[in-house]
Amino acid sequence: MVETIGNRIKAFIDSANITRSAFAERIGVSPAYVTMLIGDKNIPSDLVVNAICREFRINEKWLRTGEGKPYVDSPTSVVGQLATHYHLCPEAVAMVEKFVELEPTAQKTVFAYMCAVVDEIRGQTGPKTTDGMTDAEIAAAVRHGEDLEKEQAAQSEA
Repeated sequence: MVETIGNRIKAFIDSANITRSAFAERIGVSPAYVTMLIGDKNIPSDLVVNAICREFRINEKWLRTGEGKPYVDSPTSVVGQLATHYHLCPEAVAMVEKFVELEPTAQKTVFAYMCAVVDEIRGQTGPKTTDGMTDAEIAAAVRHGEDLEKEQAAQSEA
């Protein structure tokens, strides 16, 4: 087992066959800071640890303690790949998963509702949203979506 976090960072850089400068650039720190980390002259902040894990798919537990596998397994689902690529939080992943599970009409309803929310936040006025629906159409679409959700819930219980 590699004893210190500095040793583990050095072991990763060596095994990945990248320069300390390239490593530093990817995680947003200076090469001098990386040298201090590797020499155990400085302990990386949570922000730096998160950047290392995110950028290089390093297992955070391994990086911090030396326990477990050095690398995080690659996601197999499309949503998992998106989550990795866009650094989505667990709540955002759950939201995307639930959205793609909806029927197309329910997805349109959610989208129309979100457009209305964006319009409201931006302070846009007028009878039409960005996709051309009136407020009454959006309200009807939202009610329709709620009805669909109730139907799906009833079918799930049956």
